[in-house]
Amino acid sequence: MSDLAEPRPLSLRLAANLFPPALLDKLVHLPMPECLGYDLADLDRIPEDALAWLAQQPDDSPVLLLGVRTGGLYLAPLWHAALKRACARSMTWHTVRPQAEGVACLGLGPCLDWLRRHPQAHVVMLDDQPDTGRTLARVAKALQAPLGSLWFASPGKIWRAPPPANPPVHRRSALNPRRAGRLWECLLPSAHPRFLERLQAHGGLGPLPPQLSLAVRCSQAEQHYGHGQAWLPWDHPALDSVERRLINPRKTGLTLTLPGGQAWAHLRFIGEGLFGKSEFQRAQQLAPDPQSCFLDGYRVSRHHEGLQALRDVLREASGPRKALLLQDCARQFKAQAEPAPVTLSRLPPPGGLVHEAADALQAQLQKQFGPTLVLAPALRQALSRMHRPLPGPLQLYRSALPYAGAHWHWQCDRAGRVRRFQLEANWGGPSWMALELASFALSQQLSAADAQQLAQLCGLDFDHLRASLPQALQRLLRSLLRGVRRGSPAGTLAMQQELQSLDNTTQHLMEH
Repeated sequence: MSDLAEPRPLSLRLAANLFPPALLDKLVHLPMPECLGYDLADLDRIPEDALAWLAQQPDDSPVLLLGVRTGGLYLAPLWHAALKRACARSMTWHTVRPQAEGVACLGLGPCLDWLRRHPQAHVVMLDDQPDTGRTLARVAKALQAPLGSLWFASPGKIWRAPPPANPPVHRRSALNPRRAGRLWECLLPSAHPRFLERLQAHGGLGPLPPQLSLAVRCSQAEQHYGHGQAWLPWDHPALDSVERRLINPRKTGLTLTLPGGQAWAHLRFIGEGLFGKSEFQRAQQLAPDPQSCFLDGYRVSRHHEGLQALRDVLREASGPRKALLLQDCARQFKAQAEPAPVTLSRLPPPGGLVHEAADALQAQLQKQFGPTLVLAPALRQALSRMHRPLPGPLQLYRSALPYAGAHWHWQCDRAGRVRRFQLEANWGGPSWMALELASFALSQQLSAADAQQLAQLCGLDFDHLRASLPQALQRLLRSLLRGVRRGSPAGTLAMQQELQSLDNTTQHLMEH
């Protein structure tokens, strides 16, 4: 990718074998850069980085801005715009996507052609904050061309040698001090008054009641299976010694409580800037909630009283009542699937060996819950079928799966309406109708008859739902484990029961 275009509705029909799975995922999901998600930076400071680099280049050599992965895709054109305004030297920008070791880097060909024509060019490689630096070093090695100089840059930092082992030659905060005081900058107890003042000034929830308290809450998975221990806020003093401390408010959900301890509102970080706001608006279109607003990357929602877990309601319902509940679910699934931007003739199987999915999940289970928890043979058998290609045509679209596929994401309100929570997809991935229904059938422990009825209501062949069960099972188990820090004794028992229920449901759905 090398230039910017006006956004417009996109609908594609693709042959699956023309796109590597990783690139296809990005095309459908349009992932959010780290600087707006879980290592925050202010994009209005990016031009300052570009100008600081330019000040160190007295010559007029051409410049190649090489955006690496998703982060570089957004940073490269921002640098290009800033440099174009400041100087007249020849320059261009490209983006590349590194693949696995030993596999060619996608998009590198045009860069190499340009460098052959401009052998004395300066190259600035742009990416999110580096972790090990191996990816940047691999791309630098793949350039295979004489260079005037090679630089590396992330928001707030510039290096002459591959980071992070070498210190940056330019460093400053990636946050704009003029914008201080955002909600995620007010998480420590001493800053809670400023947090409430900002929320009150925004007015999205109306007047705040007096004496509200702010508390960090743990994930639902941690409540169900762990010790109920919340993560520390990103700026907590106990994290000062962490070498790469991320500005990551996503891990710390928040609850505002009344003096008596009753929950009044909940805040969940869904992404800063355009990405967060657009996802909030998309979720509001799918499931309108007039008592919600978007502020500083957070979805802020009033607490809903009287909710019941849909799984329990479905288990007790029968006849017309259950039919109405399934119709309500089908309506939501169909609304989410429109429009689907990409249609595939078939979906290729994931890479890797057949046994890897089950072995990896088994290892993670025992790491978090101890050696007593094992995957039942039926679950292993289902996971072994992940190597089979899925029948098409498949319409792919953005979804909150796998992060929002647990049974607690589906509730019934006091009016008997089905409500699905956490629909924002910035941390989700590509999905398709059969995968959504298979995940729902597993998490809600549907009978085969109910799953067949739901598939029919959604216009889906039940065999397609069953073909997606292995992928749904793997995503669901990974999501449950990801949300737990360490299993408690009671949580280990609850996880054992959940695995047994999944085993029973999987067998039932696969056999009918």
